[in-house]
Amino acid sequence: MKGYAVMLAVDYARLEKMVILHDVPKIEALYKAIECEYVEIVRCKNLPEGYRLVIDEEGKLKGSTLNVLGSYLYGTPEHGDTIVGNAVIMKETEGPEGADLEWLTKDEADFIESLMEKLWRPAVRAMNNYYDRLNGENVPETTKTPEIPYDCT
Repeated sequence: MKGYAVMLAVDYARLEKMVILHDVPKIEALYKAIECEYVEIVRCKNLPEGYRLVIDEEGKLKGSTLNVLGSYLYGTPEHGDTIVGNAVIMKETEGPEGADLEWLTKDEADFIESLMEKLWRPAVRAMNNYYDRLNGENVPETTKTPEIPYDCT
């Protein structure tokens, strides 16, 4: 049986639909994909409800590269905290012991991959404007993330 996830790689614009065999432990697959030893699960204001971004918990300490799309999804232009390094999108479910991460179905992975392709240009534009403002350039504050109607059905 297969599971899926969508990886947002830092080498600009590389989206990768990961196909995971269920006999591989989730945590091992995440460590390998994200290239880290510790993961952190973050909620993103610009992802549909129930989807989470899994990131390298120590990415900033290691000086990892900015993840433009991940930072945009996280809302960096509004609060200033960035996402660095590779990131993986999965879904969060409620189980008997609380929240848990699950692999995506193929349809969910296709949906997320398509959504990320649509968000790439707005993400780059918003992040460029954000950094221009940080550098003191007179850029209109147009980085508010547009409300995107999600249809996850």
